[in-house]
Amino acid sequence: MDIVFRKAEIKDIEKYIEHRIEFILSLKGVFQDEKIFRINTKNFLEKSITNNTSVIFIAEKEGKILSSAMAVLYESLPMTYTPNGKCSIIYNVYTTAEYRNKGFAKKLLKMLLDDLHAKGIEEVLIKYTDAGKKVYEKLGFKQLHDYMILNLAGIN
Repeated sequence: MDIVFRKAEIKDIEKYIEHRIEFILSLKGVFQDEKIFRINTKNFLEKSITNNTSVIFIAEKEGKILSSAMAVLYESLPMTYTPNGKCSIIYNVYTTAEYRNKGFAKKLLKMLLDDLHAKGIEEVLIKYTDAGKKVYEKLGFKQLHDYMILNLAGIN
């Protein structure tokens, strides 16, 4: 059977969650409570896919996700470079080890970026690992030097 590249649907959520957990574990991520993580991820995806505030593209073979790329869409304060304030963040670009370096992530990202462009998204940020940085740069992403982050979830 051939590999199929397509936009994920509600029916794909369970297998996408498995793929996402594999990604997180590959980065040596640790879950405080994996069951709660699964429930929260499922609830988020059901809501956001339905109301078109997230989109996922997948590569699959025989019903198993081999590679994926996800974007969350949001509105921001309009700026000179984003006059309508439509923005997106790409998360969890991941290809299973066996299928890496075959162009899957790049193809999915191109599909995702085309979809975001068609939706009027003006700015796209990406959360990345060192392994993906060169692919993202080839697609036109630039390194930001003027942002900082504070994780409020870790503050008591």
